[in-house]
Amino acid sequence: IVDYLFGKTLALFNVFILLNIVLLGIALIVGLTNPAITINVKAFFMLPLISSVPSIVFTTGISFLLVTVIRNQPISIVLLVGVTGVQLIYYFDQFSNILDFMAFRLSMMPSEMTGLVDMEFALLQRAFYFLTGIAFLFITGFLLDRLAGAKLAQRASLVVGVALLMLSGSIMIKLWQMRRGPIKQREEMIAVNGQWANAPNIDVLSHVIDVKWTGQELASTSDIRATNNSGTLLDTIYL
Repeated sequence: IVDYLFGKTLALFNVFILLNIVLLGIALIVGLTNPAITINVKAFFMLPLISSVPSIVFTTGISFLLVTVIRNQPISIVLLVGVTGVQLIYYFDQFSNILDFMAFRLSMMPSEMTGLVDMEFALLQRAFYFLTGIAFLFITGFLLDRLAGAKLAQRASLVVGVALLMLSGSIMIKLWQMRRGPIKQREEMIAVNGQWANAPNIDVLSHVIDVKWTGQELASTSDIRATNNSGTLLDTIYL
């Protein structure tokens, strides 16, 4: 049963991978014919693996599971379209992009200086959906009672599916902790800055930062022009 499911999944996977190859080929042709564009060869191999493969596996797994549980393909399609629409319209910028199973909001633009932004979060987020999709396939294999004599294989499918769900659940907890850390830090910074909000302080007239790339590091100079409009002599300045 699991072989049957993975065979269908592989067929769908081949179709979408072929579509990715066509789109990447178009982008490569545009990059080769435009002298103003720099081609990042690693990105052509890395980005499809990060963005497309987990999305294909997750959507395929949840589709098979819904069809098996509901036993009505049109209703399952409507539910999937509805979930996708809700995620794109209402929750596209909520929960720090953890629910972005299509990777629309993840930073996938590589930089020659810094590479991909927040690579650890991107890999963990995509690993969560990849493992969850495979877990759904194994659970679907358990629910498909087509072979009466394959009870042992069905139980093994359930065990593997639950184990993968537990692993993906631990990854989700890690993702939430990664996103809660910076949010908590910002809240603490706002609370600290708020302590001196009403204290006498300077008024910044202008602030110019000049940043240059020296080839190995960033060098910057800062020019601040400020005035004291508090009417009192200041012995401490809060920036």
